[in-house]
Amino acid sequence: MDARLVDPQGPPGWVSLVLAPREVAPLFDDPAVSQAMRAVLAGPPFGAVSTLVRDAVHFAGAITVEFDEGPGRLVDDPFARLHPARILRLGPGLFGRVPPPPGPAIQRYGGKPWPASGFDDD
Repeated sequence: MDARLVDPQGPPGWVSLVLAPREVAPLFDDPAVSQAMRAVLAGPPFGAVSTLVRDAVHFAGAITVEFDEGPGRLVDDPFARLHPARILRLGPGLFGRVPPPPGPAIQRYGGKPWPASGFDDD
């Protein structure tokens, strides 16, 4: 997960959690994963969003957070098209707002979760 999502001062909200089991997890470069990222970029933006990665090449899931709109928009979480999502109420102090990623780039760097950018120092 993109570390920028973690915020001990974050507000309460709602989260759509997609966890793809290892045996059915697509490659991150699968067109379905790319299309879900494009749908997120098409907006309107969520409060925060991050993919989950298991390793440098496999999609493991996604976290989509909504703070102000309630859980309604999360029913159509683009990543839930890849694997069923669980919509959960979010207490304060876990996730914070993260600005939407600049588009249209949807590539990852060095196996990092999207939308994290850059390469590790090592």
